Amino acid sequence: MSEKNEKRKKHSNKPKNIVKDYVLTNIVFLAILLAVIVGVIFGTIKPVTAYVHKIESEADMKVGDITIDRNSDMIPYSKENAQFGDFVANITCEGKGLNTSVYLGLNRVSARYGAGLSSDNSFFTETGTAVVAGYDETCFGSLKYIEKGDIITVTTADSEITYKVKDAFFESSEADLGSTKSDLVVYSSFSDFSENSGKFYYVLADKINGEVN
Repeated sequence: MSEKNEKRKKHSNKPKNIVKDYVLTNIVFLAILLAVIVGVIFGTIKPVTAYVHKIESEADMKVGDITIDRNSDMIPYSKENAQFGDFVANITCEGKGLNTSVYLGLNRVSARYGAGLSSDNSFFTETGTAVVAGYDETCFGSLKYIEKGDIITVTTADSEITYKVKDAFFESSEADLGSTKSDLVVYSSFSDFSENSGKFYYVLADKINGEVN
């Protein structure tokens, strides 16, 4: 009778040992796998981070990335070092109420705080056409009062350029500025609540004086 009981004990212990060994084996395997994964992550995180930073530096800046510091001093323009949002000039027209800061980058951020200078066109002191735009409901509300013959002055960190307006007009669509022969194009856009909704007001002017300080 005792021999039978001993056999039963041995028989009943076998499944328990198999389950225990199976569980332990899986735990050890998972621990090794986890250690390998952690090692791979730490080994690749540095080169991956460097690659991401490289991609970010080469990617176009989003509008949300642009910041305007309204307390900053005017910055001398340099094509190599210029950054979107730099305060690069001031544009005025005496007698018509135009007097606003010009920030590099023709976008809604620049237009919210002043006017934006197109980076795809020329700077004021360069040969070619400088293009400046803003919102009628913000700093360019007086632009629509400028007429042919008026004088516009642009002051940069190292120069003062004077322009004489040769044409000014409303346009129902955004004009193609690629063929313009003007030294300066300034235009404003109107909100949906304006009587000029959907229109643009364009001012075309040529240099009559450019003095470098």
